[in-house]
Amino acid sequence: MDRATRKLFLLSFIVVFAITGAAVLIFGGVGRAGPSTRPDLPTAIGVIVAVDSAGLSNVSAFTLRQADGSTLKFDLTKQENAVQFPPGHLQQHLATARLTQVWYRAEGGVLFAIRLADAPQPQGTSPPSQSPTLSSPSQSPTLSSPSESPAPSSPSQSPGAS
Repeated sequence: MDRATRKLFLLSFIVVFAITGAAVLIFGGVGRAGPSTRPDLPTAIGVIVAVDSAGLSNVSAFTLRQADGSTLKFDLTKQENAVQFPPGHLQQHLATARLTQVWYRAEGGVLFAIRLADAPQPQGTSPPSQSPTLSSPSQSPTLSSPSESPAPSSPSQSPGAS
């Protein structure tokens, strides 16, 4: 191999190495701050039962009901990941009963939500896909649980079926 070919080979190697390194940094997630990067904070998982807002873009607080039935009210003024989990997205969680995970800090009796994420759903379940149902036009939306919904009727159970 002559000197010009070696230089070309070395230059090609350096370019490929640099492009690969850049791709790993950009697409590999190096340095991304995700919710799992906050093991120093306590967490709560549950369903959103109330959202304090003056519109989708101005959510100030929300209430989370945990599996044991207890509720926690969180203030959003110190949320660090509002770009990855916009506060307005809590309205969708309220409507669908999708589990939400909250990393929080307690200061002066106030629980501040620091990071929010879609929580993993329990195995064998999926989040409801329908919107809340209205019991009557004058009532506010309420979520129906599987035990409250009537069983679907099949044609063989209808009167007059043979």
